[in-house]
Parts: sequence; C-alpha cells; structure tokens
Amino acid sequence: MRHRPGDRVQGWSEAFDDPARISLTDVGEPVDGWGRFVQGMAWALADAGHSLRAWDGAIASDLPVGGGLSSSAALQRAVGRVSIGDPPWDALAMQRARPG
Repeated sequence: MRHRPGDRVQGWSEAFDDPARISLTDVGEPVDGWGRFVQGMAWALADAGHSLRAWDGAIASDLPVGGGLSSSAALQRAVGRVSIGDPPWDALAMQRARPG
C-alpha cells in the first residue's frame, strides 16, 4: 500500500475481480462488493474524527473469504493503518465498520 495525492482510495484484491474505489470526501457514497469493508472502516475512522489519507493498495491473503477466520477484521486493521497511521485497537469501532 502507498499513499497518493487526492481524496480517493483504490484497492485491488487477488480474491475479487472488481477493484474498490472509495471517495474520502463522501465516505457514505454507496460502494459494492468487498470495497464495503474498506468504506466501512473509512467511515468509522472519519466518524471518530480522524483525517484520512488517500492510498492505493493491493491485498493478498491465504485466509479463506467467509471462512470465519477474521479476514474482514484483518482487512479493516490494514485499512486503518494505511489511512491514519497506527489506530488504536477498538473492537467496538471495528464492529460498527462492518457492512450490513
């Protein structure tokens, strides 16, 4: 993952065909697919008063999608680190960031 100028987050995952594209100026803008997890974390961080940095990133994992092994929590933690630095671990905030 690397920071970029602007107000957008762009992410690619080896597990999904479509990239995630998130507007940091409107973290409530509807997003489809796995990008909802990225958007949810961005929303929770912004709602907590953090300034978000734009970034591009590629995600690869050997955790099975939907396997109950906290792959979404790992993704949210990575999004938090690249978006604001090293956010404090806050399980309740991460739960609020989960889509649906």
